[in-house]
Amino acid sequence: MAYSELARTHALFHYLRWDLSESRLKKADKAAEKALKFGPELPEVHLALGYYQLYAYRDQKQQREHWDIAEKGLPNNVEIIKAKAYDLETQGHHIVPQ
Repeated sequence: MAYSELARTHALFHYLRWDLSESRLKKADKAAEKALKFGPELPEVHLALGYYQLYAYRDQKQQREHWDIAEKGLPNNVEIIKAKAYDLETQGHHIVPQ
């Protein structure tokens, strides 16, 4: 799980434009590879890797795939619900409380 969070964090630095270097993305990529090598069955790994895909590459397809895997292992997890709500919001679907 540590490698998935490391990938997420390196990618976040890129996403927030704090470090746009190629080396930062390479660090994120290497950490993501290790996360999948050591914990491919862990839903928490897929949750973090969804953010990695969003932050590093803005790859919504990969992001959703990871979050779907995470959701199967962590049903009703608030962080997954928030992540999916954020995804819907970026597509123009605004959630209005009733």
